[in-house]
Amino acid sequence: MAEFRIDAPLGGAVRGISALTDDGAPSPPRWLKQVHGDRVLYLGDWREGFEADAAWTDVAGQIAAVRTADCVPILLAEPNGACVAAVHAGWRGLAEHIVARTVDALPVRPGGLHAWIGPCIRQPSYEVGVDVRRALSGFDDAFIAGRPGHWMADLAAIAARQLREVGIQSIDDCGLCTAADTRLPSHRRDGSKTRLATMIWIERSDG
Repeated sequence: MAEFRIDAPLGGAVRGISALTDDGAPSPPRWLKQVHGDRVLYLGDWREGFEADAAWTDVAGQIAAVRTADCVPILLAEPNGACVAAVHAGWRGLAEHIVARTVDALPVRPGGLHAWIGPCIRQPSYEVGVDVRRALSGFDDAFIAGRPGHWMADLAAIAARQLREVGIQSIDDCGLCTAADTRLPSHRRDGSKTRLATMIWIERSDG
């Protein structure tokens, strides 16, 4: 797989990236045991093997990170560096409101946050069945009917709507599709066991 890295535009005091390695991070990321749930962890309480699908910090240089191979990675930042968060949002997490739970955990007003949606599987490549359609039944406009009993789902659109619903208006979407872009790992495309690392941190002050 070719080398890949993309920077998230989040503000001068904050840095966010999606990459195939964590080489660009200023310290080792504190990885979560992701379980497609709704648990949010403050990184000050982190321990190895902690089960959660989102993490946040207000400590400079501390890395919040998630791993994905089709699910939606979301970075949240207060641009002046008050806090940052990383969210792993698959269809189950979106159905369980992982976005709202993460925003609720942060010590700032949602209107002051900027969000970035990273590489994920996009609607033309993501066919789902009745279980996903029912779990996300409030998002009819994010589904296009396909063959009988199946739909093409737009997880990024659902994530963006959930961000707006909790009060975040500043949202960027990189637009990249993990299934269509062969630089990126995709479990749906080829059963890849490689994961994309999406990381965010508050820059340390030179002073």
